Amino acid sequence: MTAHVRRLIRQLADSDPVARQAAQQALQQLGSSIVPELLAALSDPTPAQARQSLVDTLIALDDERVVPALRAWLTADDEDLRALAAVGLHNLDAEDAIQACLATINDAPDPLHADVTPSVRALAERGLAALPAVLPLLESPDARTRQHAQKVLELVTFHEIVRLNPERALSDAARIQWQALWEEQGSYAWDAPRERRERAVERWKAWIDQRMSAESQDKASQ
Repeated sequence: MTAHVRRLIRQLADSDPVARQAAQQALQQLGSSIVPELLAALSDPTPAQARQSLVDTLIALDDERVVPALRAWLTADDEDLRALAAVGLHNLDAEDAIQACLATINDAPDPLHADVTPSVRALAERGLAALPAVLPLLESPDARTRQHAQKVLELVTFHEIVRLNPERALSDAARIQWQALWEEQGSYAWDAPRERRERAVERWKAWIDQRMSAESQDKASQ
């Protein structure tokens, strides 16, 4: 490991957040050539703050050599690290990205928005393609899992309304249309009685199948 990279890695543990950010930006500017050095640094005892910055840097470098490490971190004791790993796999479009996000859907919730987690956001970014895998979580015995799965469904279906009607994106019309769709599909609520949840899930399954079929036909005709 070069002395310059070693110094920057040590700086990631600095008590000054400005110094930490500067070190992280400097490492990113060095590019993917330092991936082996960063991975080696993670195998050493590292303060939690520095470890998270290292992981953030590795993910930002967008290098497939990071994938095995990301997969290993999915079972880490630290939920923030698990969430980072899942988002990293999503960003790299790894074949198991959706499964990784499902496994970590409850990890590292936003302190101000309990229904939002890094994996909720990542699954929402994957759009309709993620919903068949998310739907079973709407029937999970765990209330928190149902809440996070509902948020994914809300975000994806709202984005679908906006995608089909881009002129409504910045108006109340998109929200009104989405609310009507949500009610038409049974007004799923993660804390509703099981029978009501089950009816709504069945309706969403049919809606998703129909939308994905229409999307496939659109692509085939292009």
